[in-house]
Amino acid sequence: MRQPLPPHLPREDVVHAPGDVCPGCGGRHFSPLGEDVTEILEKLPARLKVIRHVRPKLSCRACSTIMQAPSPDLPITRGRPGPELIAQVVVGKYLDALPLYRQSAMLAREGIEIERATLADWVGHAAWWVAPLAERIGAYVRGGPVIHTDDTPVAMLAPGQGRTRTGRLWTYLVDERPWCGDRAPAAWYRFSPDRKGERPREHLADYKGVIQADAYSGYTGLYDPARKPDPLQEAGIGPSAAPMPVVTGPQPSTPSSKPQSSTTSIPRPGWPTPPPASTTIPQRPSPTACPGTGRQMPEWAYAGCLPNSATAASATDVMPAA
Repeated sequence: MRQPLPPHLPREDVVHAPGDVCPGCGGRHFSPLGEDVTEILEKLPARLKVIRHVRPKLSCRACSTIMQAPSPDLPITRGRPGPELIAQVVVGKYLDALPLYRQSAMLAREGIEIERATLADWVGHAAWWVAPLAERIGAYVRGGPVIHTDDTPVAMLAPGQGRTRTGRLWTYLVDERPWCGDRAPAAWYRFSPDRKGERPREHLADYKGVIQADAYSGYTGLYDPARKPDPLQEAGIGPSAAPMPVVTGPQPSTPSSKPQSSTTSIPRPGWPTPPPASTTIPQRPSPTACPGTGRQMPEWAYAGCLPNSATAASATDVMPAA
């Protein structure tokens, strides 16, 4: 069975009248019995328009003073694009993966020639306008007790080299929903042309708290006891927090059995040496109930959260109390 179309969409009625003469007897008096409605989904194609800002000049007949309204505030001073057109270009580039040269061709089909360089200038102005908002988001993220971070490679142009090179997009995330926190989730993004360790140190220069990251060595400086204002507390992520198994070589075997391998564990750089097999490791506490909703906290909310200390600890040591 097909789902009905969403009710929030505007409706336009097209009435198909059956006529005003009865085909059976020629009568002209009818009683309504109901109606059948068929809904189809349609799209209004985007179209360009020109908005003219008219500012009349008036001259006072008594003293000859000239009056005129000030120029309207525009996104680009002495520029042609309106805010909605700039927003469309930015959304097309970053959300719909439409390069600027394709958007230039799409505008040309509508009869207006706008070069790719001009569109790039518009994107730069849009970035300038939203920069204060990005800074506010960054301050909000850095104000959280726990930050999750990771980086992803991004292809970037290398002018004059005939190829691309790899930049990095750094993501800093706060999400307290797994342990019923009060802060809304948010993500803060920073770009860099390389993956140097100084990048996260610059981004988190004023941060104090717990950072959950992988075993990338560039984060090591954040855990340095000499770091100012304070060293960050490290929380591992999944396999990055676990010791790496190392095969030491095949053991003697008989012709009827396959070679057996023994493994030892060496910790990742910056992580404590695993305790001996005879050491009893404290068990992870059972999930607790959220005091606000009463629901049980999921087991995965505790996964992979072992602080970087010489003693084993539970996940509650790096997570704020519910």
